[in-house]
Amino acid sequence: MTTKPIFEIMNLNDGANGYGAAYPFSCHMEESRGKPFHIQHHYHKEIELLYFCFGSARVSIGNNTFPVEEGQMLFINSMEVHSITADPGYNASYFVIMSDLSVLSLANNEHFYNRYVLPFVVYDSSLKHLFMADELNGTQIPGLFQTLLTEYKNRKFGFELAIQIGISQIILYILRNCYKKTEYSMLQITKKHAYIFDDLFNYVEKNYPDDISSEVVSNLCHVNYSYFARTFKKITGKTFKKYLNFVRISKAEVLLLSADYSITEVACIVGYTNTSYFIKQFRLYKDLTPGQFRKMLIT
Repeated sequence: MTTKPIFEIMNLNDGANGYGAAYPFSCHMEESRGKPFHIQHHYHKEIELLYFCFGSARVSIGNNTFPVEEGQMLFINSMEVHSITADPGYNASYFVIMSDLSVLSLANNEHFYNRYVLPFVVYDSSLKHLFMADELNGTQIPGLFQTLLTEYKNRKFGFELAIQIGISQIILYILRNCYKKTEYSMLQITKKHAYIFDDLFNYVEKNYPDDISSEVVSNLCHVNYSYFARTFKKITGKTFKKYLNFVRISKAEVLLLSADYSITEVACIVGYTNTSYFIKQFRLYKDLTPGQFRKMLIT
C-alpha cells in the first residue's frame, strides 16, 4: 500500500474568545498509550519542535530515521517530510510545538534577520535535528515545553506573548548549540538587499522547475550577477546552482513518497530533463538513489 505525504496548513482559529484570532503557533501533547501509533509522512511551512517526556518512538525526517527517547528534543525544519511511529506495547508521550518564524518579533530588522532567521530559511545543514537528553539536562528546555503547553491551554491574558518568548528561547538554544561562536558570522547586508534575497527565495519556491538563468536572477536582485553570486554564497553557504538543486531535490523527496509518478516523471516535474543527472544529484544530497529512497519510505 502506498501513502502520499500530507501537506498540512496550520491555521488555529480561536472561536472560544469570539475574536476568530489565528496564531502563528500551535502546542499540544501526543500520547500512544501502548497502542500502535503512526503519523504518516507529512510536511508543512512551519518549523516543528518535539520533546519526549516519556517512552520512545522513531521519527523519520527525509531519509534519516531517529530513535527518540525520553528527555530528547527533535527539530524539524519547514517543508521537511517527516513521520512518527511508536511500536505496539510501547508508551510514548511527547510535546509538539509548531511555529512559523514570525514569532521572532525582530525578524524585520536586517541584522536580526540575516543572523538568526536566514539559517532556517535557507535550510542550513548546520542545524541538527536531534538533541540528546544529556545536552538538555540542567537547561530550561524541558520546562519550557510544559510552560508553553500550559499557556496555550489556559489562554490567560498575554499568553500569546508568553508563547512567543518561549519559542524564541528554544530557537535561541538550537542556534547556540548548532553554531560555535567562532564559526558563525553571517554577512551583513542592507535591509534593501535582505528584502531582495527574500523575494528571490520566494521566486525559487514558486519557479524551481524552470530554467532560472543568471539573467533572471540579476534582474530580480537588481545587481550584476558577479556581485549576486559572491553575496549569495556568503549568505547561504551555497552557490545559487547548488541551492536550486537542493530545493528541487527536496521537492522530489515529497513526490517520491507517492507511487503516482515514475522516477522519470518526478525528475521532469522538479525541473530535470535528464533522469540520470537527477539520480546523480539526488544521491549527492541524500546519499541514496531516488529508487532506494522510495523503497525505504513507502509502506
